Amino acid sequence: MGIETEIPDEKRKEKQLYIMAKFISTLITVIGVLMSIACYVNNFLYLSTFSLIYAIAFIFVYIYTVVTKKLNIFYISIILLTFSFEISYLITGGANGFSPIWLTIVPLFAIYIFSMTHFYIINSIILAILIIFLWTPLSKHIY
Repeated sequence: MGIETEIPDEKRKEKQLYIMAKFISTLITVIGVLMSIACYVNNFLYLSTFSLIYAIAFIFVYIYTVVTKKLNIFYISIILLTFSFEISYLITGGANGFSPIWLTIVPLFAIYIFSMTHFYIINSIILAILIIFLWTPLSKHIY
C-alpha cells in the first residue's frame, strides 16, 4: 500500500514520443541548415532553398511542440517532409544524381516514428509514388 512513484506505461510512452519529436525536429533543422550551406557552396540553389525551407519549417514545428506539448503538427510535418523530399528528389535528381539512395533510405526511418500500421501505409504511398514516377510515362519528366 505504498505510494506508487512509477509513471504509467501510457504516460511514459507519450513522454518518450515528445522527447523524440523534439530531437528529430532539432536534427532536421541542423541537417537542413548544413545541407543548405553545402548545396549553396556547390551551386545547387534549388536544393539549398529546399533545405533551408525545411530547416525553417522544423524550427516552427519544434517551437509548437515545446509550447503546446502536442505532437499532431510534428506527425503531419514529418509525413509532408518525407513525401515532398521523395517527389523533389525524383524530379531534380538531387545533387549529382545522388537521390536514388535517399529515395529508398528515408522512408525506412518512419518505423521509428509511427506505429507499424502507419509505417506500412506511409511506405505503401511512397512505393506508389516511386512506381508512378519511375515506371509510367511520367518517367520522361523526371531526372
